[in-house]
Amino acid sequence: MPQLRFYPNGLKGAKKQSGSFEILVNPETTTVKDVLDELDSAVVHEVKEVTEQIMQTIAQQVSIEDKKFAIFYMYKKGDVSIHYKALTTLEIFKDSVAFHSIFQPSSTITEALQLKKLPAIMGVMPAKDENSDQM
Repeated sequence: MPQLRFYPNGLKGAKKQSGSFEILVNPETTTVKDVLDELDSAVVHEVKEVTEQIMQTIAQQVSIEDKKFAIFYMYKKGDVSIHYKALTTLEIFKDSVAFHSIFQPSSTITEALQLKKLPAIMGVMPAKDENSDQM
């Protein structure tokens, strides 16, 4: 029976090896969706699901108070992309980016942001200085 080995993101060396596991694939019963679902459930991430009603408040807090980039992944079906989830644990983003997701944003939001299709990503830059509310 074919096998795949999953190595958890965010770990290195012996911890990565010990945290790995096999995914058994039965060609007669296992679908690609089954494998992707198992991988997706095992990915460690820092995505915070929020509603569009608090999106601006979060963007302002992250940008002005935390001095970070605020990234919003907007989607209408399924789950947050496994790729987006994996990005959130990269060391390079740890102190400078806050990752969020919004499920089924309204047409008001998608039209205001001129989004032609979902999923889409929107980002807010950190504020210029402490006394500024400009983002």
